Amino acid sequence: MSDKKELDPYELFMIAQELADLLKREVDLIDLQQASTVFQAQVVHTGKVIYCSDEKKRMEFELKAFKMYAKLNEERSVILKKISESGSVYGK
Repeated sequence: MSDKKELDPYELFMIAQELADLLKREVDLIDLQQASTVFQAQVVHTGKVIYCSDEKKRMEFELKAFKMYAKLNEERSVILKKISESGSVYGK
């Protein structure tokens, strides 16, 4: 949600290690910009914001995540209906 460059996996790993050292517990650190639509929606729905430097950008990200998730569900509902009707993922 920042205007800064994307973090590469090594940078994310190092930041997670620093946080783990500070918190004295394991930390999973995810770049939500790179995460799947489903994971983004799950985090936005069930997660807890612990720090936010730009409330407007956070709200825009959350709205986009939910919109993309709703669109995904609409698109796959047709596929799931066909699977349900045919009784097979691969068709007959």
